Amino acid sequence: MGEQPKAYEPTVIKDGWKAMKTWQPTQEENGWRLTGKCPRCQHETSRLVPTEITTFALEDEEGDMKSGKYEVWCECGETHSGRPDGKAGCGAHWGAEITHPEAEEQSS
Repeated sequence: MGEQPKAYEPTVIKDGWKAMKTWQPTQEENGWRLTGKCPRCQHETSRLVPTEITTFALEDEEGDMKSGKYEVWCECGETHSGRPDGKAGCGAHWGAEITHPEAEEQSS
């Protein structure tokens, strides 16, 4: 028999961004959907990064593209005991850095 899913618990994952190195991006009409395993519960989850975040929010005062931070929450559809109504996932969340391709070109 498989392991019981972890109970819901709001948890900051210090190095959660490392798990995202294996996540797959898919372009959608209103942004990029990042899909992969949550670093806490290991269930598949995804996060839509809206176009506004990847373009306008990454533009600095001079109009140049830059990197930016984005908060990612586990939004898996698995059952986690103790999860409040209206919430998804296991409660894990972590910061990720989004780098616009133009920002990489400018730093080269």
